[in-house]
Amino acid sequence: MLGSNGVVELDVVRKTSAVAIKPDDEWAEIGAMDVFGGNLYLLDKGRGQVYRYTAAPGGFGPRKDWLGRGVAPDFSQVVGMMIDGNIWILTKTGKVELYSQGTGRAIELTGLDTPLLNPEAIYTDEDSQHVYILDRGNKRVVVFTKEGMYEAQYKWEGIADVTDMVVSEKEKKILLLSGSIIYYLELHQ
Repeated sequence: MLGSNGVVELDVVRKTSAVAIKPDDEWAEIGAMDVFGGNLYLLDKGRGQVYRYTAAPGGFGPRKDWLGRGVAPDFSQVVGMMIDGNIWILTKTGKVELYSQGTGRAIELTGLDTPLLNPEAIYTDEDSQHVYILDRGNKRVVVFTKEGMYEAQYKWEGIADVTDMVVSEKEKKILLLSGSIIYYLELHQ
């Protein structure tokens, strides 16, 4: 987890914690974090950069800029980031961007009956066939193909209070975090 001490690794079995990555003077405003392939990725909203920390024996290697030279996106509105080999970015305006090999492009979301309102989180991973967006303003989770085509939506009044989600297509569940409670919705795909 990310805190004032940097990135802290929690061991829930031993009930211990340790600083995995100390705060960096180059960080402006870290707005999102994800892990992929054992590497840690931090999105810096203030500098418009994604930092990669490569897994190393006993921790992580030094910070490396992941975005290509000359790529300078505006990450000031980012609310979520997920990695499936590519980096998926969601902004509070509902814009989705896909970054691959250091460069990015907007993903046009098509077929949606109602525009996203107050999107809170995005989810996909290397095992998922879809991208999921937590649309708190419309009290739903919206499902898109990775090309941006609308597939389905799951509505529930309680989504207005949900702050994060995880999806398992294998288990056919959307797990929703609301305060200290985890709810789930069954996937019908």
